[in-house]
Amino acid sequence: MTAKPLIAVIGAGGHAKVVIDVLRAQGWQVGVALVTGTDTQPVAACNGVPVDVADCALPWLISNGFHAAFVAIGDNAARAQISQELGEGGIDLPGAIDPHAVVSPSAAVAAGALIMPGAVVNAEARIGRGVIINTGACIDHDCDIGDYAHIAPASALAGSVRVGQLSLCGVGSRIIPGVQLGERVIVGAGAVVTRDLHDGVRVVGVPARRL
Repeated sequence: MTAKPLIAVIGAGGHAKVVIDVLRAQGWQVGVALVTGTDTQPVAACNGVPVDVADCALPWLISNGFHAAFVAIGDNAARAQISQELGEGGIDLPGAIDPHAVVSPSAAVAAGALIMPGAVVNAEARIGRGVIINTGACIDHDCDIGDYAHIAPASALAGSVRVGQLSLCGVGSRIIPGVQLGERVIVGAGAVVTRDLHDGVRVVGVPARRL
């Protein structure tokens, strides 16, 4: 595999550690894990990558010669804000697909999206900008995952499910076929969603009920 240019990872927590593994598997040289004001207290290194601190990511990246970055922050709103700032500033935001994920050739994966090890994205699914498809998650045919949503580990979305922007499907959650989730919806861990949910709703349980 031909080595790719240097890339910076924005974030230095547990999520960033896995992102670094995925980027390395794709041939990227990860030069730094950058902690900004939105992140937690930094450590000296993150998965073998040196950590640096900046008040704002964009000027730091430009001044240090980075042209590509991956925003490895689990919080959906923070990931969206930083990604948009970097994109508007001319920083390349590539997607990252682990070699142990299965992604259909007919699926569409947008810039900055992350597909973790063991995840499955089936035919004609659409994965939006900055989306996290976490470890072992299953996205079936014709699903539409809105920008900066997070499908947590071991979650399963049946065919033609729509997940709105900035929403979270918690660990091990299940969404039955054709269900539509609005924006900023939170589905609790292990919940089973059997009907559409409006913007901003939080649900838990089997079947899922509104908090």
